[in-house]
Amino acid sequence: MSKHIVDKYHSEDKVFKQSFNIFKGKSLDFLDSEMNDNIIEVLTNEYTETKTKKQFTDLVFKLSDTKGRHHEWEHEISIEDLKRFASYNIDLSREYKKLNFETVIITNKPPKAREYINDSIIFKPRIIVLSERNGDEAIAKLKKQIENGEPINELELIYLPMYSSPSGKSNANLLDEAFKLSNKGIPDIETRNKTQDLLILLVAKYLSDEEFKRVMEDNMAILEDNAAVRVLSKLGEERGIEKGLVKGLERGLERGLEKKAKETAIKMLKEGFNLDTISRIIEMPIQWIEEIAMSDKA
Repeated sequence: MSKHIVDKYHSEDKVFKQSFNIFKGKSLDFLDSEMNDNIIEVLTNEYTETKTKKQFTDLVFKLSDTKGRHHEWEHEISIEDLKRFASYNIDLSREYKKLNFETVIITNKPPKAREYINDSIIFKPRIIVLSERNGDEAIAKLKKQIENGEPINELELIYLPMYSSPSGKSNANLLDEAFKLSNKGIPDIETRNKTQDLLILLVAKYLSDEEFKRVMEDNMAILEDNAAVRVLSKLGEERGIEKGLVKGLERGLERGLEKKAKETAIKMLKEGFNLDTISRIIEMPIQWIEEIAMSDKA
């Protein structure tokens, strides 16, 4: 495989920043009716970029010229966590001086603490416990919207797998449902891929090893062309999942990327684009494109 394909496959910054763009123009009112502001921009800083590469736990949004929102994901919330998040809020206010930041903490379990107060600080973040939400009802609502031809807020799919399920679905089952809904309800391929990237990144680390392996196996075909495979592979390595399964996912993504690049090159060649232009657009060397041109003529 071309070194350029490998380089694109390992380009994490670009993938994550592009994926976060699906938040623009949408609200998170499905999490809390008071969070109905449309997100103008996903803000980035050194801290945010470093941390989100690993676990998608920290997101910073601009909501207006004066208002921002800092989202944190924490499995359980302690008073020490609240102290840490209060300091992040202060740091953000220093960096973005015109924005007044609200902190939202998204968690799986009821918090041990909901506020941090000392002589100089009163910190009361908005706390959302996803396990208190009904995943079965959310799935039914989204299915009805799709059947009626109504647009869905794809952001809800990202959080759906961490809801509870009165019918007994596991987090892995809910993740499967979210993938199915994304394939049916998000017609734009690029948006669908970004949604699935973030779905995997947010949820996979909370699954048991057995569930994680099954998710990797069951979704390999769906995700073959998708950067979420890279996320699964990386997390699989960290968790000691069988190397064969991890490598299989990696090969699937590599084949998908190379296939897409080749299809685009052939189409552009047929439409009369010169080699320099094709090379620049698909970010592949001219020699690679020349080889495709020759094999296509043969």
